[in-house]
Amino acid sequence: MGAAGLKVENSLKIALLEKASEQAVALLHTPMGEDQFIQYFQAIHAQMAAMHGYVVPLSQDNTEQIAELLKAIAASLESLHLSYEEMQTSLEASQVIEEELLEHSDQLLAERQRYYDLFQFSPDAYLLTDANGLILEANAAARKLLNIRQNP
Repeated sequence: MGAAGLKVENSLKIALLEKASEQAVALLHTPMGEDQFIQYFQAIHAQMAAMHGYVVPLSQDNTEQIAELLKAIAASLESLHLSYEEMQTSLEASQVIEEELLEHSDQLLAERQRYYDLFQFSPDAYLLTDANGLILEANAAARKLLNIRQNP
């Protein structure tokens, strides 16, 4: 292959690398779940495979191009590392939030049970009504006073 053909081939490979880089950067700047991270990783892998295919046929005269490719590989690996750190940070934050929500939920359930017990076992008769005065619920004292059974 002549010098002109090699330049065209190299230009096409560089264009492929740039496209893969753009895809990887676009994926990096979007919120990622596990599937999106896998896609991002695959884009990095494709970019590295394209770089490998580009570096192998280069002669020693093309050291500048090799240096640029190595910088591109390093940048790809760095962005992959940053994505991993972001995912780990998000995972840790999610776990903390989940723990706090579970704790809060447990507190609310305990509090609800406490007030339910206060309502049900109060020695005073209590009725729970809607805005029209329709009785929705009666505690044990009210049921005893009105001589009604508790609904199952």
